[in-house]
Amino acid sequence: MRPVPLTERARCARSVRRAAALAVPLLAALLPVRTVAAKSVYAQTRHGDPASGVLRVPTAPRGGCLHCHDSRSSGGRREKVRCQECHSAPSQLGVFPGAGAYARSVHASPWSVWPETDRRRKPRDGGDCANCHDPHGERDAAGLVPALTRVREEALCLGCHDGSPARDVRPQPGQVYAHPWAAISGQHVVGERGPDAPQPGASAARHAECVDCHNPHAARRDAVRPLAPEAPGALLGVARVRVSNGAPGTAPTYSFAGPDDTSQPREYELCFRCHSSYAVQRPGAKDLAVAFNPSNASTHPVEGRGSNPGIALGAFTSGWSADRTVLCSDCHAGDTGVRGPHASSHRYLLKARYVAEPGRRAVSADDLCFGCHAYGTYADAASGPAALSLSRFNPPNSAAGHAYHVAAQGLGCYACHETHGSPSTPNLIAVGRPSGLVAFSRDAAGGTCTSSCHAQKAYGLNYPR
Repeated sequence: MRPVPLTERARCARSVRRAAALAVPLLAALLPVRTVAAKSVYAQTRHGDPASGVLRVPTAPRGGCLHCHDSRSSGGRREKVRCQECHSAPSQLGVFPGAGAYARSVHASPWSVWPETDRRRKPRDGGDCANCHDPHGERDAAGLVPALTRVREEALCLGCHDGSPARDVRPQPGQVYAHPWAAISGQHVVGERGPDAPQPGASAARHAECVDCHNPHAARRDAVRPLAPEAPGALLGVARVRVSNGAPGTAPTYSFAGPDDTSQPREYELCFRCHSSYAVQRPGAKDLAVAFNPSNASTHPVEGRGSNPGIALGAFTSGWSADRTVLCSDCHAGDTGVRGPHASSHRYLLKARYVAEPGRRAVSADDLCFGCHAYGTYADAASGPAALSLSRFNPPNSAAGHAYHVAAQGLGCYACHETHGSPSTPNLIAVGRPSGLVAFSRDAAGGTCTSSCHAQKAYGLNYPR
């Protein structure tokens, strides 16, 4: 059979391929030293491992160059398209949710270009995988950089999240409280069940790194802020724990949901992975899953609607009500406008001042609680009868209600109230704190409390059930 004559375009293409093949040894000799060093790094990566590395071309050795660098990867194809020839389905490791989900994430946006100065990417590279990943691997002074990223996790994230172009999440001057993501590196393991959690696959040390709370392949912008308790888009695709609650004051049963669980997460489920009895707690730490149990006598409404719907609408600031649930990040967030508990100048990573200590002090309208609860109702004795009457601690024919204790006596909310929840007392009432309540008993009229300030006097309260 006579061979079919090649067309001019085919002859040119073959000539180009032959020339490229002949040029490879020359190019290798001219490339910088970094390329020679990278060859040994590549063999240690998941891509280049000769025993388990990439295998797209059956006739080529596993992990070889031809699996990515062949005729199909020429012609100006975008890096993301090339990567997705293999990485299209959700990863078995759980951190990559698949090409479709990634396309909806914030990092797939056209403006998302890694801005590191010595390898500045071009605008046309927006959303490409190589903005964050080097498919050949990288090595630094500590060894092989995990996950084929260009630099280690925290440095990679801060390449953008330092104020240019993304919001600066670094602690600012005066912000001395923070999740320790800036001081810990390399302890997070994909798919881990929790820090020191008594579960199979628990990590060896307690930690909070960027990817413990954020999945860069799934995180999204919120066009509209989700309603609590649903998590904001920045927390999509991360591991969390679901709870099944029991009797008041008891710990729930937990079920682990890995990052491959694509159902809508609730924000508190992520927080419970560290701040509950699911994980090994530090001495003195509260089990917040116990505190927020909806079966308790009272809780802040984190897992669902609160148990005290009778609070007057006017006793709240604008936008809040007794029907509304809250997110952990409504209280625990940066005090410079950065959303989420990254860093704050206030203890407990709060976005405003809250003094959780005994004693008397001036109370300010800028304090944390008055972001939701009306300052004029609970703390300003000059507000007038109409505003003060909205408080449920407003004994008839008496000035000794909320505003009197707060404004005149300098007693903050902590003196008489639990912050998260109480298994046994209604209205988040706390008993046993210095400069607070010695006892509380509930009766048909509402209840009676005895305080440490004037132990011989008890108040009959206007708390209807």
